[in-house]
Amino acid sequence: MSEKNVISFVFHANLPFVRESESRFVYEEMPFFETLSLSFIPFLEMLDRFEAEHIPSHITLVVSPILCQLLRDELVISRYLDYLNNQIIFGEKEIDRRRDTPEILVLAQHYYQRACETRTLFTERYQKNIPNVLSAHAQKGRLELMMTAAMNAYLPFYINYPSAIDAQIETAAASHKAFFKDSSQGFWLPELAYCENLDRILRSHQFEWTIIDTHAALLSRPVPETGSFYPLKTKNGLCLLVKDFYAYQDVMNKESGFAHNKLFRSYFDDAGFDLPLHNVINFLSVEGIRLETGYKYYTQGESKEIYNIEQARDAAKKAAGTFLSNRIKSLSEAQNIMHKKAISLSVFPFKYFGRFWYEGWTFIEEVIRQGISYPEIEFITPSAYLYQEKTSDFQLIAPEYSSSGYNGYAEAYFDSSNNWIYRHLLRAIVRMIELSERFDEESGIRERILNQAAREILLATDAELVKLCANSEQNIPNEWCCYARDTLKRHIRNFTTLYEALGNSRLSVLFLTDLEQKNNVFPEINYRLFRRKKKVELHER
Repeated sequence: MSEKNVISFVFHANLPFVRESESRFVYEEMPFFETLSLSFIPFLEMLDRFEAEHIPSHITLVVSPILCQLLRDELVISRYLDYLNNQIIFGEKEIDRRRDTPEILVLAQHYYQRACETRTLFTERYQKNIPNVLSAHAQKGRLELMMTAAMNAYLPFYINYPSAIDAQIETAAASHKAFFKDSSQGFWLPELAYCENLDRILRSHQFEWTIIDTHAALLSRPVPETGSFYPLKTKNGLCLLVKDFYAYQDVMNKESGFAHNKLFRSYFDDAGFDLPLHNVINFLSVEGIRLETGYKYYTQGESKEIYNIEQARDAAKKAAGTFLSNRIKSLSEAQNIMHKKAISLSVFPFKYFGRFWYEGWTFIEEVIRQGISYPEIEFITPSAYLYQEKTSDFQLIAPEYSSSGYNGYAEAYFDSSNNWIYRHLLRAIVRMIELSERFDEESGIRERILNQAAREILLATDAELVKLCANSEQNIPNEWCCYARDTLKRHIRNFTTLYEALGNSRLSVLFLTDLEQKNNVFPEINYRLFRRKKKVELHER
């Protein structure tokens, strides 16, 4: 058994379900387009390089079922290809416009070339099927695909309705199996949101481990003797890995984090916001909002210097060395205290790398390339690490109520701006449980209505949309706030219409079909998953 300390990267990828049928772009589609171009494609290129050079990577990735659905949806993918084509057309014109400014011309040519490469990679190498490519890397042992809930739902809010959480988990399990052809022993808690008794539900679904935020462990009862550098365990036998607070802060801290180096590219300064309107006609939403073109020429920070690609890459590589030194030092100190093999669980939002931090994947790749030369550490997945350790050595704790949201608790998901959703949503959940138990073995049109009602309930639990309505979330564009509120209301309204239709047997088949086509998530969903289940006694392992 290896006695090396461990650095384990975990990236969680999730986006709201946005699937619009307008002929032109809508503002809310942009996060998906940018995440696909700037996060997924560079990530897969990195894994391809590691494979070609026989460099072990062993990264863990959480891809939500909703994001998997978008990555395989023909309508969404066709819109994404339109977006790439518009980027290429814009680039051709931008190169002509920037002939008199050589430093910016170099950047315009770079972005144009990347747009062309991205289109080729996506359509030819990856065959427009990102989940299949991820699955292939997982089968080769280079990637661990961790399961999460059907929606990015804040599960503690539904702890009194365990069958609703069961429906989230079982729907997600079917989706994970369909996309990746395997199961997962670990479960990613959406928003890292944990509360008492959630471990019992996860264990009832045979999950062995999950990840909790740092303060969930450090404020637990009792306080863990090993801090955040060694696994813990709940009374129901669920193993807990703890997010490394300092690894996260080294990268993400707004004042001192590596990602905020003034040499790095600014996400917010885009050519599409500065040029005359007629030059960005292909980057206007149906609402007339200017969209990001992806052609960004300035660094972040107040100085707004012209972005230099090579300088930024060198800075990312230097930051990687510092990150490694910090992790090795903290792991060594932890090991000396614990006399156990320590783990730094480096947990990050996937979409931040590449999309918001343009140099992010250069940083991660360099951490792994430099790290494999250090004899005292290794890069392995959380499940591989747990396999090497004795669960009987894990301290028994009761974690603190917690999340990764604003201020670490539930503030981002429940304040005066968004608490209205819960009285409607919880009532709808109660009604859905009632329907699932009242209608035993339905088929035909009734079964379709019940299944669609279940879809609408799940879609309405998206904590990402709830957060976008919150007062505590800063710098959220008003367009997103309005979209989030309207979307949540629409899903509740759709459910109510379907619920009432089952009572009076009056529903337009055209309306149902249109709803099934528009909100086409979880094609194999079964409304019976919302039925209450008998309690199963769990015993500590």
